[in-house]
Amino acid sequence: MGKELHTERLVLRRFQEKDTEPFAAMNADPFVMRYFPATLSRTQSEDTLSRIASKWDETGVSYWAVTLKSTGELIGTVGINFTDYQVMGEYVYEIGWRIAAAFHRQGYATEAANEVLRVGFEVSQLQRVVSFTVLENMPSQAVMKKLGMRDTQFQFFHPSIAASHPLAEHCLYEMTSQMWYKLHHPPDEMNE
Repeated sequence: MGKELHTERLVLRRFQEKDTEPFAAMNADPFVMRYFPATLSRTQSEDTLSRIASKWDETGVSYWAVTLKSTGELIGTVGINFTDYQVMGEYVYEIGWRIAAAFHRQGYATEAANEVLRVGFEVSQLQRVVSFTVLENMPSQAVMKKLGMRDTQFQFFHPSIAASHPLAEHCLYEMTSQMWYKLHHPPDEMNE
């Protein structure tokens, strides 16, 4: 997979040392992390960056640093993770995103995630990608719908969160490669 991806407004690239501070600030923001069990400390944030780098080597997919083309500023992360825990009885490719609060509600998560899905299906040849979030996280569910993902109507308790925690229960969306190609490469009507 290439070193960079480009969309209309964004550059997606591997994380660099200079991203450590803004990444940690985003992960320490209670608003950004309101649908997660807790904010992350600086050390936890650095550990996350190490895991992201390891996942690239282990599975060939991971999270990209999302930067603005206009300024080069890091505004978040979007990527596909091959889970190391089971979701509904299987290990899955999961797409996720986290965008700094100052850049919410501008379509950046959808723009970046759409490009990441394209690479996942068309370059990495993935057959199915899921996304999940807590039931109350309507902004992320809106992104899933904008991407064309299907609400499976399944709900499950996240295996890494205590079942008694108020954010334990999650909903599950999915997209298959067939759905992706039908949405983005419809058959030529002249040849039907």
